[in-house]
Amino acid sequence: QWVAVACEDDERWAVLATEVGRADLAPLSTAQRLAARDELDAVMAAWTAGQDGCALVARLQAIGVAAHTVDNSAACLADPQPAHRGHYVTVEHPYIGPIMIEGPRFRLSRTPGRVDRPGPLYGEHAFEIMTDLLGYDAEQIAAIAEAGGLG
Repeated sequence: QWVAVACEDDERWAVLATEVGRADLAPLSTAQRLAARDELDAVMAAWTAGQDGCALVARLQAIGVAAHTVDNSAACLADPQPAHRGHYVTVEHPYIGPIMIEGPRFRLSRTPGRVDRPGPLYGEHAFEIMTDLLGYDAEQIAAIAEAGGLG
């Protein structure tokens, strides 16, 4: 399982380099790390390969290094935090029935977002866009339709 690791400063990098067993890399500055990113990516990939993602995350977080597993769709759906926050909602799709989609990312007290329908179907709002936004009249729209421009 992929693990995202981030060092916010040189101090966190030194902690990570020591944990990886590469104390020789600890003194590298941000600029030096960026210049050697391919080599450092290979070092990190070799070190993380074969490790349990959740155990590695716990280990790195315990020493103050930001880390989190990169979850696939099934893991995201099983995560209790988004479920607790009502992040996933079920809406009715006109062709396939009920589908689960992501809800708003933020919960605002005075202006709460909501998702109550799926995304639009192909061409669903074409008439409104052509008339209200583009200012086309019925004759122009008919000409576009006759030319095959509406799908």
